Amino acid sequence: MSAGNFRKSQRIVHGNAIDYRELTPEEHSIAGYSPSKKSVDTSSEFELNSNIDNNDEDDEDYVPSARVATQGRGIRRAAGVARKRIRASQTVSPRKRSPEKGAKEAPNPTASQISPDVIEAARTFEKRVPAKLEPHFLSRTRMIIDSLNVFLYAEQGATDPWKSAFSAYRYNGPRKHAPFRELYRLSDPLEDDISDWAENIRWAKQQYELYGSVWTEYEYSLECITKHRIRSLWASEELIRSGRFPAN
Repeated sequence: MSAGNFRKSQRIVHGNAIDYRELTPEEHSIAGYSPSKKSVDTSSEFELNSNIDNNDEDDEDYVPSARVATQGRGIRRAAGVARKRIRASQTVSPRKRSPEKGAKEAPNPTASQISPDVIEAARTFEKRVPAKLEPHFLSRTRMIIDSLNVFLYAEQGATDPWKSAFSAYRYNGPRKHAPFRELYRLSDPLEDDISDWAENIRWAKQQYELYGSVWTEYEYSLECITKHRIRSLWASEELIRSGRFPAN
């Protein structure tokens, strides 16, 4: 019997201590213990270890097939989705902190109430109608621009003489001499033009549309229009959008 067999199977127990020394044949006979005569087959263990070593070497050169790799990725993906769902189901929503005693909550601007007077004033402003200002008397014999002289006041070579003659920018402002043009017949000023000249034209067009009043570009008439606009706080939509209202 080999020493390994004695080492593995023959152990003498002394109390709580175990004696691992090798026993002699005489000690075997005294102890009355007869070890098994069947030897341990180590060939299978050797072959198993050899196979394991060979498999480790072959793993470096092993390339899985496309089908196996695809299945592996699918399994890992499914496992990842399952883990995310488990974490989501286990997530606990954070508790809202209760306000401390005596602490005031911040006001919500959306919940603030608007005064009824302000609402009524806004509705009135939306449907506002400007006050009528009586125009100056216009003589029937006054000099005007008509089909007989329109070419004299239009820009030379203009394809549309009427449009050119009644352009708000034909003379870079109002005419200084007769004939004085009717303001409601002039072209609309540019949207970014908020000069007194442009505002007077817009005001005169509104007066003609609402009341049929006719104002001209006569200098005194323009002065009256400007004073009335400032006194009544009249402003066009173009002036309001520019952010320069009220004018200083």
